Amino acid sequence: ERLREEVRDLQARLGITMLFVTHGQDEALSIADRIVVMDRGQVQQVDRPDRLYRAPETPFVAGFIGTMNLIAGEVKAGRFLAEGFAFSASIPDGPALLAVRPEAVAVEPGQGPARLHRATDFGSHVVLEIDLPDGVRIKALRNAVPAISQGAPVTLTARSWQLFRQDRVVLQCDPQPEIAHA
Repeated sequence: ERLREEVRDLQARLGITMLFVTHGQDEALSIADRIVVMDRGQVQQVDRPDRLYRAPETPFVAGFIGTMNLIAGEVKAGRFLAEGFAFSASIPDGPALLAVRPEAVAVEPGQGPARLHRATDFGSHVVLEIDLPDGVRIKALRNAVPAISQGAPVTLTARSWQLFRQDRVVLQCDPQPEIAHA
């Protein structure tokens, strides 16, 4: 971590352009002003670190940067439907892939088809593992251990998300403000 800070400080002090090649996401996100994400020699997205995280343009970038829940579903009559998730989606009917970060998944006791598999308390945060009826397990983050017992049904809400179709984002909901840049 200190070396990353030193490299970033050196670049800023000298005012030079640096090309830094790494496979480490933490390094790239903490050092770079712009990141090029590649898959099999093809550029997937070039953007600021915060945009790569909050607005991935392809399912590869969504799954590569940070932790992402990827859930297959379908749009029918203006609604995205998947096991555990349903919301308005103003795109044509057909299959779609939902991408939602663990910190954007709200979990509450309820009558939903999803069930709490496990809650792991890491002190600073709690990771909830949620089983969807189709066998997919997703993750959600909370600040405290919920008053939900293991195996109990839960209701899920996605506060921000992307929908992908044919490897491109077709719809996005991100109520979080963007990070201001000079």
